[in-house]
Amino acid sequence: MPKTLYHWSRKSLDVFAHNDPRFEVRTQGRAYALDDIDNKSGATSRFEAKSLIVFTEQAAELFEKHPFLTLMGWKRLYRQYWTKKFLHDLRWNASDAFRCGEVLVIRKGELVPVTLKERIRDQWARRAVVLAVDLLMLLFLADAAVSVTTEWGMLNWLSPEMSTTIGIAIMIVAAAVVVTVMCLMRVRKSRNTDGTEWDYRSELECAMKAAEEARLREQKQRARE
Repeated sequence: MPKTLYHWSRKSLDVFAHNDPRFEVRTQGRAYALDDIDNKSGATSRFEAKSLIVFTEQAAELFEKHPFLTLMGWKRLYRQYWTKKFLHDLRWNASDAFRCGEVLVIRKGELVPVTLKERIRDQWARRAVVLAVDLLMLLFLADAAVSVTTEWGMLNWLSPEMSTTIGIAIMIVAAAVVVTVMCLMRVRKSRNTDGTEWDYRSELECAMKAAEEARLREQKQRARE
């Protein structure tokens, strides 16, 4: 398990500027993160990142590898992780987070259940759509494979003469779609308001240094006790 995970966000960190900061899950009821600062692939859409949230130490332990046998299973190939519990936000204390510019490093956190009914319905609806598509795609591809290799399968029943050609075409199209998504859906860094490039690496170094200093202070305090 990586010691540090990275989440690129469309929003500014100002959304967390309150006494009860939390990451509200909106994608299948989980928070997502990558294991490498230079890895900007594996997103489900092409978007411009305005901030970077970093989970380290105990906060990183709230994540696990993205499962492979799903419609979005290719995310695992890009070393993507998601939070361990479905329909749980990620909450932390302000004292356990360190911000420099638009980079926020979180050392400790917890997963708390989503309680707002509107959000619960929305996340279950999103999850149901993904599960339904997963099942349909699995059945469709399985039928294509069976139709190509045997005399059985729905394609043989519909068009015995063209079943092999159609089945192979379906698998090629499915593979092409997955490869296209994997290649094109990337995170791009936003620019500063003056048009200059966002120096997220310097901000990351600053925030990580503050987090490390906090860890050392805690370590010294425990040694004295």
